[in-house]
Amino acid sequence: MSKLRRSVAALLASLLVATVGVSVLIQTPAQAHALGNLFGPYTIRAAEDLNHCLDITGVSQANGALAQMYTCLGNQQYNQVFYFWAVEGSADRYQITPAHSWKCLDIQGVSHADGARVQQYDCLGVSQENQVFDVFYYSQFNGYVITPVHSWRPIRYYNLNNGASVYQQGDSWKSWVLANAY
Repeated sequence: MSKLRRSVAALLASLLVATVGVSVLIQTPAQAHALGNLFGPYTIRAAEDLNHCLDITGVSQANGALAQMYTCLGNQQYNQVFYFWAVEGSADRYQITPAHSWKCLDIQGVSHADGARVQQYDCLGVSQENQVFDVFYYSQFNGYVITPVHSWRPIRYYNLNNGASVYQQGDSWKSWVLANAY
């Protein structure tokens, strides 16, 4: 009986480790070292009109689903809720993940060009710099400026209409308000 108990205990322990490992993988993007590096959940709102939020189109969970502007639909609209994962060793750099997909915000094609769209994509780690953003508060803009570190071109939106493009643009600043989602 004692051998059977040990086998059952070992099996239960391995299932527990596997379950904990899976939940951690679901909760964190690539390269997140501890849950202490997590900030959020937030809605990311246009500072010029707080009724418009950053949104992942169609609540899609697919790689390449584009970010857009959309009327804020509430905290249960998880494609409008985001978590910020601090990059270890940096004060203001983050990977940003939508709560509905746990993928990372990403600049399409690692582009440095003005107009390159913001999308979601599998988190590839902090060395994938088109998925790492500097997030700085600027009082003169009354909000945060979000800039991908690979291009140094701030994230902005074309306009506040539902479906409006969200992209990087080097000569144009838009500010964002991070509002607690819960």
